[in-house]
Amino acid sequence: FFRCVLVLSNQMSFNRFGPSPGAWLPPPPPLHFAPPHGVHGDLYHHPAPIDYAYCSKLPQYGFNPHVIFKPTSIQHIESFPQDVVGYPPGPARHASCARGNANGFNASRHAVDAIVERAQALQTQGQTEAAIKECKAAIALDPTHLLAREMLAYVYQERGDAAQAYELFVQLHTMNPQNALYLANLGIASQGLNRLDKAIFWYQKAIETSPTYPVPYSNLANCLKLVDRLTDAEWHYKRAIELDDNFADARSNYGNLLKESERTDEAILQYQKALEIEPTHANAWSNLGGSYKDSARVVEAISAYRKALALRPHFPVAMANLVHCLTTVCDWPARDGMLKPLMDMLREKLRDDDYSHAIQPHHALVYPLSNESQIFIAKTFADGVTRMADSMVLAAGGAPQMRYSKWAHGERLRIGYMSSDFGNHPLSQLMQNFFGMHNQSQFHIFGFALSPNDGTNARKLIEAGIETFYDVHDKTTLEICNLIQTHQIHIMVDLNGYTKGSRTEVFALRPAPIQVQYMGYAGTMGASFIDYLISDHVTSPQDH
Repeated sequence: FFRCVLVLSNQMSFNRFGPSPGAWLPPPPPLHFAPPHGVHGDLYHHPAPIDYAYCSKLPQYGFNPHVIFKPTSIQHIESFPQDVVGYPPGPARHASCARGNANGFNASRHAVDAIVERAQALQTQGQTEAAIKECKAAIALDPTHLLAREMLAYVYQERGDAAQAYELFVQLHTMNPQNALYLANLGIASQGLNRLDKAIFWYQKAIETSPTYPVPYSNLANCLKLVDRLTDAEWHYKRAIELDDNFADARSNYGNLLKESERTDEAILQYQKALEIEPTHANAWSNLGGSYKDSARVVEAISAYRKALALRPHFPVAMANLVHCLTTVCDWPARDGMLKPLMDMLREKLRDDDYSHAIQPHHALVYPLSNESQIFIAKTFADGVTRMADSMVLAAGGAPQMRYSKWAHGERLRIGYMSSDFGNHPLSQLMQNFFGMHNQSQFHIFGFALSPNDGTNARKLIEAGIETFYDVHDKTTLEICNLIQTHQIHIMVDLNGYTKGSRTEVFALRPAPIQVQYMGYAGTMGASFIDYLISDHVTSPQDH
């Protein structure tokens, strides 16, 4: 899980670190669309010089920052160093925004400030609509008042209204182009709109404006990770940590990258360091539990998940993983005790149309949910995969042109199988001889391995049985799509489904005209980009 916050480092020196992160991107085009449904998250405040706001997105991709900086007061806003906010501290910050406008309004600075303070208090009390009303009243009194517009932007950000927040931060950026907070929050709003291309651009501009400001590095790393630029992402995580060694969120997010790169021991170390800095970091406890679980250290995973839930009782992902671990160790009393609150939580979200990927479809298969709920969870997950694939394309500069070759009579049918489980895995034990059984006079079989060669006999047998085999574990989603397109595969088969190591975004981009789900996942994927499910009457009863 990603959890990012904008925090302010007192370290103001800049030392070049590691390889160059690459050139800045050109400015993206303006936005002309509404935010996606369901971009929101829970808000947590901590007593600190800066309030922290933590907001969630898609659990399978981690926590992304939607709400970053929340000022505690006008005076607090004025406490930011000049290189971050773009103007010197003190009354001079108000000189251009609290003296009235060309229409003859001459609102008192203190009167408008008082309205903004009242809006902040209302927002702290959870009265979001009232806070918005107060902010608008302040802006109506003095349209040039930067702080009123800032507060309104932050309130919209917290509410999950990324489009409104984006528009306001654009206005603020126009009024003060050197304010790194505005640039960073434009990145956050762009993520809320599923525009990773724009988010990358704005975070890069924030770094360019304030090179020693650590948070844009971490936020940018999150985006780069999502678009498969893992080397660049790692550089930016390390830079954020170099600038602020106590940046717990950057360490936790860096741990996620290490975990997904199969560098589990390194990931555990980063999570542990994050927890040394911030012992109440619920996401870090959950992430640590995930690494323990993947390392077969189930007892330690259970302990970590329980600590996460103690800090955040309404944490469906941690609860679902805890139930999974308790099932693994056959602790039925504890498992049954956790199952009811988990089901209550999931049913509440399903009832309120607030599911937002609270649990992975693979986990949901073993829960006492109706068939309707199961298909809803799968479809919601598939929609998230599609949005992520679209974001990857935009971040790469545009959609690849998919061209499909029509099968000609007498031509061999080209079939591609993709899996992360070509190795020491039950799927390979079941299918290690399957691929070589195709009639090579009629079929040209391709294999795309999403995991590196583990040296097992199963991997050797699979590679020997597949006519054209590619190890693509280190390729990006778009590179895999291009490879499939190069060979003009007629039918692509997903052997993962929603299981660990899958690259479902490849299928969401439709590199083949026919796409099929088979073997690795025991439920429907609920995806418009999967045309067929190969099953039988036992695993898929007719009445289901």
